[in-house]
Amino acid sequence: MPSVPVPVGLAIGPEGVAETGLDHVMAAPVKGHRIGPPASTAVLFPLGDGTTPESWERFVPLMRHLRPEEQRRS
Repeated sequence: MPSVPVPVGLAIGPEGVAETGLDHVMAAPVKGHRIGPPASTAVLFPLGDGTTPESWERFVPLMRHLRPEEQRRS
């Protein structure tokens, strides 16, 4: 039986955090962990261990939350 790729996490680098806004990033439906110094914070969102498809149930709403503001309005 072929294996299906399953996300284990998502990281947003300092540029993405600055562009999206730290408050918005940290209000995501998945708990994020700040990484790095305050002036260049990145955020890591653990989604699972790579073995269960439930990780997709966290990934999809996270991506919906993090998409650019103009896309969130549509």
